[in-house]
Amino acid sequence: MPDTPAYLIIHSIPDPVKMKKLQTYIDKATPILEAHGGKLVGRYKMVEQLIGKGGPVTTAALEFPSAEAIKQALDSAEFKALAALRAEVFHRLDLILAEAL
Repeated sequence: MPDTPAYLIIHSIPDPVKMKKLQTYIDKATPILEAHGGKLVGRYKMVEQLIGKGGPVTTAALEFPSAEAIKQALDSAEFKALAALRAEVFHRLDLILAEAL
């Protein structure tokens, strides 16, 4: 059975005083994800939280050829090298592996 597409869902609360460094992080992380087959589906800014509390400020979705491709991207030396910058620019960051129902 061939691999089925998988999705990396990114929920984040960026540090608003570090937006320039956030852009640096995005500029460095994007090619790593793309090198593993990631294609941006969309980026979204939350406008209003209708139910619940403390949700993300931004959400992004990327499609990958498989769940394994996502895991390989996140486990790569290049992605791991961004850990300190990632911790600096986000108050909260959730990376979620999802598949279509």
